[in-house]
Amino acid sequence: MQVEVGKQALAIYRIGPFHTRVEAEHALETLRARSEEWFKEDQED
Repeated sequence: MQVEVGKQALAIYRIGPFHTRVEAEHALETLRARSEEWFKEDQED
């Protein structure tokens, strides 16, 4: 649950890459919002 620079953790524990540290710090919020959008789109289909 921390921002890393470079490949420190195993790939299964990483998300990204992100362009900035701020984007990485808010990654979980961004992913949650995108997942909700995709779920809504799937429900519409």
